[in-house]
Amino acid sequence: MGIAAVDEKEGYVYFMASPDNATQAYLYRTRLDGKRKPDLVSPTNQVGTHNYEISPNQKYARHIFPNYYTFPIFEWITLADHKALDNMNSVNDLLHRKNKSKSNIEFFKIKTSGGVEMDAWKVMPEKFDSSKKYPVVFYVYSGPAAQTVLDFYGSTNNFVYSGDMARDGYIYISVDNRGTPHQKEQHGVKVFTGEWAAWIFQTRQQLPGKYSSGIMWIRAGSPFGDGATGGLPPGQ
Repeated sequence: MGIAAVDEKEGYVYFMASPDNATQAYLYRTRLDGKRKPDLVSPTNQVGTHNYEISPNQKYARHIFPNYYTFPIFEWITLADHKALDNMNSVNDLLHRKNKSKSNIEFFKIKTSGGVEMDAWKVMPEKFDSSKKYPVVFYVYSGPAAQTVLDFYGSTNNFVYSGDMARDGYIYISVDNRGTPHQKEQHGVKVFTGEWAAWIFQTRQQLPGKYSSGIMWIRAGSPFGDGATGGLPPGQ
């Protein structure tokens, strides 16, 4: 999240944001004088994580788009209308060919005992059978430098496991914490990135509780997860 470009001539600032889903990113623009609500520039049908390299005159941009089931797609666009210069290889054209129902990745939320709602994903085993029990592995990163729960291709890969966890019969889960660089909500009050320092120590102190909330979710809401055979690989 941050400023992508400033068009002083036309009086606009372009910036990345995602007010409704912290796992994603979209391009917005607003007036430099603050007299207008931000406009969404990224197409609403392209749900995922956008990135832009905007030309110095703000007329064109290199647009990069992935999501959890789409490898990053690149296109050149005219920024004013977000239209691809090459319609045959546009994000819209290539995204239309994708089928997210073939993905075994699911995003969801877990509420901790302290009332904080956390983003999470889970990767289900291949040939999943809901009548069976499966070992569960949590991917943990408790610091403020990055998120583990992102709507981005490859974000669910396990770089510390030699093999394919889904193929080997594991349920693989990651839960972001209050120290990661996006907003959280506790009792209806937003917690923003500017409050990181205050949250980091508290996050580390509460890390066992955070993941115990996840294990409780497995036992209560997921009868196919074996809460007695869980593991916690290190994040970094």
